[in-house]
Amino acid sequence: MRSHHRRELRRLRRGLERLTGASLITREVSTDPASYERFLALERAGWKGRAGTAFASDPRHAAFFRTICERFKDMNLGEFPDGTTRQLVLENSRHRNIEWEPHRPQTFALGPGDGVYVPVHAPHWVKNGETVSVSLSITFQTPVSRRAARVHSLNGRIRRLGIAPRPPGYHFGTDRAKESVHRSLSRLKSSA
Repeated sequence: MRSHHRRELRRLRRGLERLTGASLITREVSTDPASYERFLALERAGWKGRAGTAFASDPRHAAFFRTICERFKDMNLGEFPDGTTRQLVLENSRHRNIEWEPHRPQTFALGPGDGVYVPVHAPHWVKNGETVSVSLSITFQTPVSRRAARVHSLNGRIRRLGIAPRPPGYHFGTDRAKESVHRSLSRLKSSA
C-alpha cells in the first residue's frame, strides 16, 4: 500500500476514534464466514440499506458477495507513467482492457474477504488463482467524475482535430463548457 493511502487510513481511523470515543481495534477475520454476514449487516444498516443498494437488499447479490469472499486471486494496481499518457489513454478508451504495462505495479495477494481500493481510472488487472475466482467491482461516481469522463471524451474528439486540449480539472469553467458541448453532441447523435 502506498504511503499516501496509509496516511489516509490513519486519518480516517483517528476520526472514527474521535467520533466513537474509543480505540479502534483491527483483527484478521477474512477466513471467518461469520465476518461476511457481519459486513452484510453493517452495510445494510447504513445509507446503502436505506437506498436499497446494499448487497443484503437482494438475496442473489448477498449470495454473490459470499461467493466472492470465498475465492482468492492477485489484484494488481499500477499507475500511468505520466500525465500525457493518462490523458491519451482516458480520451481514447473504447473499453476497459489495458494493452500496456502500467508503471510501478503493485500486487496484492487477496484471500477470502479481502478487497483493494482502486482509485478512479487507475490501471489495474486481476490474475486468477488455481480455483474459480469471482471479482466484483463497485464503481462510485460523483458529478465531478462524470464531468471528467465527458471532458475526456470531448478532448479525444478535439485531439483528432489536431488540437492539444487541457485535461479535466485544469479550469472549472472550461470543464463546464466542454461538458455542455459533449451533452449537445450526444443529444444530436441520439436524435439522428
